[in-house]
Amino acid sequence: MAAPNIPDAVSDDLNYEEWAPTAKATLTEEGLWDIVENGVSPDPSKIPELSATIQAEQLSRWRDLVVKDTKAIQILQSSLTDSAFRKTISASSAKEVWDLLEKGNEEAKLRRLENKFEQLSMGERESVDSYFDRVTEIVEKLRRLKIEKSDYEVIKKVLATLSGSYDGVAPVLEELMDVHKMTFKSLVEFFHRYDSITEEDVHLMLKANRLKWEAQNKNNHNQNQEDRISTSAKWSGPKQFRRNKGVCFECGEKGHKARDCNGKNQQPAATEARKRGECVVRDRTGAVFGETMWDERGLSLRLQGSNFSYKQRYCEIMYVGKEATNKRSYVEGIETEGSVT
Repeated sequence: MAAPNIPDAVSDDLNYEEWAPTAKATLTEEGLWDIVENGVSPDPSKIPELSATIQAEQLSRWRDLVVKDTKAIQILQSSLTDSAFRKTISASSAKEVWDLLEKGNEEAKLRRLENKFEQLSMGERESVDSYFDRVTEIVEKLRRLKIEKSDYEVIKKVLATLSGSYDGVAPVLEELMDVHKMTFKSLVEFFHRYDSITEEDVHLMLKANRLKWEAQNKNNHNQNQEDRISTSAKWSGPKQFRRNKGVCFECGEKGHKARDCNGKNQQPAATEARKRGECVVRDRTGAVFGETMWDERGLSLRLQGSNFSYKQRYCEIMYVGKEATNKRSYVEGIETEGSVT
């Protein structure tokens, strides 16, 4: 028999979990379940290897099986909803109808579980344990259907769907722990502890965590400074290294003398920016990027404290708008290469 064109999933309006046991019981009572379970072989008279030797009795038994199969199809399809029935019309045997519905149920069940996971939300009066139990149940059912949700996916969903009474938990958790490396079990433990600590304890933990981060950041910063000084001394030589220790009284920067200071010849916009403690950025022609440059070139510039070092000063240069790549900028008269996006 030709295989039917099986659709991806049976209709959602068929409650397969209730329908299947009832249908199987009916088929068993009628003596038809073995036909559904094992199927019916093709017409032996149409198979060249069998047609020459088949006995009339054998052909008669095969025809009896076909009659039973037809009856089983009728029983199955008559118990279906209209939408599910339409999806089984192309099936040519009772076994194909059953297998189609079983496969479709698995896919429909998966789709329903995925929707339940996406729509998860903690009730305003629901306890944390109750909500976590609901989440765990859905995740376990998905896992049994070979759909794995990572701990991070589950944690992200939980933190985004907590009730209003837990609005402050996510920021605290992200401050204290690396959410990407957490397990769902550790999240549950965190909530059990969170409910038992005071607001003052939370503030103390946050403060301790920030101090730890600032200390680490300071150590990294000092190490980077030492590396840069060491590299400068290595390549510039002792004489140049000694000169770098001086401070220009024109601009307050290290690494050059007043007579060599570009600050003397800066345009007014650059001078004012320098007085405000901002980094001054020039294009390759020497023009200062300011409001006029924004208007003319369609670029906006944002300067803020960050990672790049220009004569012991730090600034981050970010161009937003017109795309340009591998442009050359001058910061406080110091030429730097940068990728501008």
